[in-house]
Amino acid sequence: MTRATGGLKFRTVRIQGSGEWNEDALIVRERDSLFGVVDGATSLVPFREPSGETGGALAARITAETVMGMPLGADADADAGAVALAGMLAEANRRFRG
Repeated sequence: MTRATGGLKFRTVRIQGSGEWNEDALIVRERDSLFGVVDGATSLVPFREPSGETGGALAARITAETVMGMPLGADADADAGAVALAGMLAEANRRFRG
């Protein structure tokens, strides 16, 4: 998918690797010009949710959902944005462990 925002043109591409699950997740917050990829690393100890989702896929999904759902504010300066993002990631970690 190709999109344009604020003079930036970007494209999202998902390619399944050799594993059963794609353990990565995308963060696309156009309103805040925040874009990222969460690399859901394969668990060292085999883990599966009842749905079959791996630990890496679960961690990536929870992290992306948390960052996508929390407020940042389009007018935040770089320092405030970094603090807000760090808070989002700490919250994602809390949700994953909780």
